[in-house]
Amino acid sequence: MTAPERRYGMTSWWRRSTAPERNGNGVGGRGDLVHDRHWDVVVVGAGITGLTTACLLVRAGARVAVLERRSVGAGTTGRSTAKASVLQGAIYQDLIAAHGVERAAGYAAANTDAIARIGALAEATGTDCDLRTAPAATYTIEPDAVDRIVAEFDACRQVGLDVELLEDVTELPFPTAAAVRIPDQAHLDPQRYVSGLARWLEEQGCPVVAGAAVLDVDEAGGGVEVELRTGTVHADACVIATLLPMADRGGFFARTEVHRSYAMAVRHDGPPIEGCYLSIDAPRRSIRPLVHAEGPALVLGGPGHRTGVGQHTDRVVAELDAWAQATFGAVTPLARWSAQDYRSVDHLPFAGRMPRTDRIYLATGFGAWGMTNGTAAATVIAETIAGGAGAFASVYDSTRLGGATHVAGVVSANVSTARHAVGGVVEGILDDAPTPTCTHLGCRLVSNAAEASWDCPCHGSRFDTDGAVLEGPAVEPLAADELAEPAESGP
Repeated sequence: MTAPERRYGMTSWWRRSTAPERNGNGVGGRGDLVHDRHWDVVVVGAGITGLTTACLLVRAGARVAVLERRSVGAGTTGRSTAKASVLQGAIYQDLIAAHGVERAAGYAAANTDAIARIGALAEATGTDCDLRTAPAATYTIEPDAVDRIVAEFDACRQVGLDVELLEDVTELPFPTAAAVRIPDQAHLDPQRYVSGLARWLEEQGCPVVAGAAVLDVDEAGGGVEVELRTGTVHADACVIATLLPMADRGGFFARTEVHRSYAMAVRHDGPPIEGCYLSIDAPRRSIRPLVHAEGPALVLGGPGHRTGVGQHTDRVVAELDAWAQATFGAVTPLARWSAQDYRSVDHLPFAGRMPRTDRIYLATGFGAWGMTNGTAAATVIAETIAGGAGAFASVYDSTRLGGATHVAGVVSANVSTARHAVGGVVEGILDDAPTPTCTHLGCRLVSNAAEASWDCPCHGSRFDTDGAVLEGPAVEPLAADELAEPAESGP
């Protein structure tokens, strides 16, 4: 059992309930093979974005290799709540305000296309991932927030979504003040989905190499060089699908904010809930059905926070537990976990060619909606590599600045966080506290007791108690002389 599993058993239901040969741990072991060939494309990252990109490229006839630091689905994908929906809180009114109706409609279309593409890829690869169709709704329990729900309903209609406005969602065990609902969305087991994609890729001759930590990517000699500890892999192009890229030539750390969100799977004694739900209230609540052999079950999401910034992570997990018990009666916890994601400053993800490069591609800023945005980003990248400009390339444009006002706010927050982190004071951590520094840019790490990890408040890198990298953009482990058992931070 690894350190993050000790305190609260922080392993997702999808990873815990899937046998090793199915969760990606058995894929790989062919590292020598990738060094022996020149590839059309090397994909870095075996989550939904990387594997979907690889599948689309292989189906188009490309020679592709996938490199993964840990195992298939070990990052955010295997820790997702795995709702595939075009309804994502109050996003469309924000998108229209920032980008106009046409671009917001493009985002809605890209996410709609992604839901269909997930189903098509599951069928084409023979993957059984408990993919189920269900309605989805954005709701509030607060009378003062009804106007925001009505505004989201109007925004959804403007971008072409066939939504309905409800006063109360009757299947939920509590009253709602208003909700926007749309039919024919989906939920799935994300680990089984990406494991199925990985198996199919291996069958097509595309190696999916686990335990292959990529240190850097650079352009050279009319192609790319992908640096690993075991040597250099050569290709015509490289796709970095690792949330924030380790080779960040576009300054995406300044155009995104990194957040952790918390979830749990539970059995409950009440009637089954069929739909997928997300509140706009604080704290936000996420609800979706879970396919379980023994009866009604749910995946519940609770409060989140910026990674490494001033949170008692033990308390966040306990708060979600308490809400589950109070809301759904007698519940039996099955698993608890958290996930990391980056939110772009202007509400749209980035996908496409890395700025100031010709052959390196990236995807980031999914805003905790990686099932659809990761799939849409993969579509954009695969179409771009193939030489076309797909329907959604302009929506996910990776070369845009994101708006000066938005970027200035994030830069200010990041600088403030970095100043405190490097100085050794982040919500109660003192200068003489034995906290290690991040190997990415030297920020002081913050302890995360719930997951027994060291987290970076600057750009989201995370490290295990043995110093191993859990989340990038850091690529180097912590030095042994800096390590200590994480204890909860905060006053």
